[in-house]
Amino acid sequence: MDYEGTERYIFDGARGINIPYDFCKGMILEAFGLSEDDPDVIECLKGPEGSEYYCEAWASILDKAKHTDTEGYTWTLHEDDGLYMVRDDILEEWFR
Repeated sequence: MDYEGTERYIFDGARGINIPYDFCKGMILEAFGLSEDDPDVIECLKGPEGSEYYCEAWASILDKAKHTDTEGYTWTLHEDDGLYMVRDDILEEWFR
């Protein structure tokens, strides 16, 4: 299978602990099925120093955030030395 174009890089790892804040502040949340009213988004917008539940809220966002592109592919967020999204059909292929 050709994996070209099945990953999209969003933020590099240099942002570190601020990736959740930067994602919630700078991305179009609706494109990922989220809103500014989401309790997890609210926690992440408090920043790493302002929320006791910052990491838990971010983990929840990573679990539930999905983006469907114009071709009908669904994408899931992943954090590993940066933030990126991967097409779900590729994830299924990788983890067979």
